[in-house]
Amino acid sequence: MRSHPIPRPLLAAVFVCLLLPASALAYLDPGTGSFIIQMLIGAVLGGLVAVGVFWRRVLGFFKRLFGRGTQDDGKPRAG
Repeated sequence: MRSHPIPRPLLAAVFVCLLLPASALAYLDPGTGSFIIQMLIGAVLGGLVAVGVFWRRVLGFFKRLFGRGTQDDGKPRAG
């Protein structure tokens, strides 16, 4: 005899009910918000520093992408 498998939508609904409680009863202190803001600012500044360090490579990539770079022999293209 072959048993019938549980339908996937029903299985997904059960997992969602188990993973999401009705009430969290959690506390976020005021320092949590400032910590999240600090992380966002740090991520943005870190990205800007990374772009600054690799600026020539980024600029060269876009020049090659749009066809305004140099030829393979190193001479600038006409036009």
